[in-house]
Amino acid sequence: MIRKLVNLFRMPVLVRNWFFVAICSISSQLIHFLRIRKTFLYIVHLRIGFVIILKGGFNAHDIGDIFEVFSKRVYMPKQFSNLVLSSIPENGDVNIVDIGASNGDFTLYISNLIPRSKVYSYEADPGTFRILQSNMLLNKMGDEKVSIFNKFIYNNSSVGNGIILGKEIECGTLQDILSLLNNIHLLKLDIEGEEFDVLLSLKHDELRKISFITMEIHLHTASYRKKYYQLCDYLENNGFVIQVVMRTEAIGYFYGICKV
Repeated sequence: MIRKLVNLFRMPVLVRNWFFVAICSISSQLIHFLRIRKTFLYIVHLRIGFVIILKGGFNAHDIGDIFEVFSKRVYMPKQFSNLVLSSIPENGDVNIVDIGASNGDFTLYISNLIPRSKVYSYEADPGTFRILQSNMLLNKMGDEKVSIFNKFIYNNSSVGNGIILGKEIECGTLQDILSLLNNIHLLKLDIEGEEFDVLLSLKHDELRKISFITMEIHLHTASYRKKYYQLCDYLENNGFVIQVVMRTEAIGYFYGICKV
């Protein structure tokens, strides 16, 4: 709650239509608190030029996510960002993969930060994917800049198709993505705890195709904590340097840098 209040006070710095967005955000929190199963869409105009549609109401997108991406830069802190930027090859593709793209805030952010990049964004939820599509169109992100996929990225290729909110969704693996790309300069993941299994499923030669990893991590269960330590060991044994910044006792941000 304190974080939400702080974001409301910071809103004019980042958001042009801040008063309207503040009203929508407060209304959304009230609807969610009262468990009213109503949703609505509203538009956020960022001062840097991007326009982002968000879902308000029950189980809404949090305006705080936009602050974390664009203002706090939780996925791209300064030191990590400098390494990512300084390691961009002079020639060749600069592939970025965004797994758990949500409404596309990180996809837009990283496209702006690295103009040469091509971003491949994956979002499993059908409703959120439609918002992702709209946000790419609103910001004129054509196929040469961004490719988006309504697909659930999992650690097991035998899963086939999955069911989300009563709708059948195509499933895939990170191995599938790597088989189509020569390399991934930056891999971003935010898939609510599934990040560990997805990365642990990669073989040594597949990991070598990834230069940088940034992701949100969830450590609120013993199982997640066990997988976290397994992943740290696995990545370090395969030439990665690991940095972790915890936001709370259970949620933090994980940065992997391939040194091989």
